[in-house]
Amino acid sequence: MLISEFCPESDSKVFTAAQVAHILARARPTIAGWIHRYDWLGIAPAVSGTTRLFSMSQIGMLTLLRQCIDAGIEADLIDRISEQMRAYVAWSYTDLRAKARFEDWGADRRPYLPSQENPTSLFCYDAGSNGFGRGIGLKLVRKGEDVFGAAGVVKDLAGFPCSTVIVPLDEALRHAWIRALWTSAGIQFED
Repeated sequence: MLISEFCPESDSKVFTAAQVAHILARARPTIAGWIHRYDWLGIAPAVSGTTRLFSMSQIGMLTLLRQCIDAGIEADLIDRISEQMRAYVAWSYTDLRAKARFEDWGADRRPYLPSQENPTSLFCYDAGSNGFGRGIGLKLVRKGEDVFGAAGVVKDLAGFPCSTVIVPLDEALRHAWIRALWTSAGIQFED
């Protein structure tokens, strides 16, 4: 039996705001603030008098935002690669959903999604001067790829390597989606 028979489609809106707050371990007002502040999330603001529902893709985008904020990456920077991020989140969920199997849920019947074989991370790095001041680079990189391409190691003017922030996206997405599946299966978990 495939787990896909029990998982919602990537864009099916089935999770309430309260469930998403529990899945992300963030307060509902915080999530609502993110949605109002960052248009690049692609989540429409709530309509008065209706219940806002979220999809797995939207939970994925909110997870990426949460991870970047926690890592100290300015959330406004993500707007530069938001289309790439949305496409990656949709692909990642579809890929994990296709690989997971019901028999892998374990004896406690908790949903399980496999880890990616070649995990992807978001790299935020100092891209040096772009003629108008310091630049910040963002890119999605899979394990084993050269992070900075032909530029090599990024260094400051004194020749010291610049700080690089690495956000492990695949694991963050996997954990959020597992929590979402637990929620849809009625399994309780602690924040």
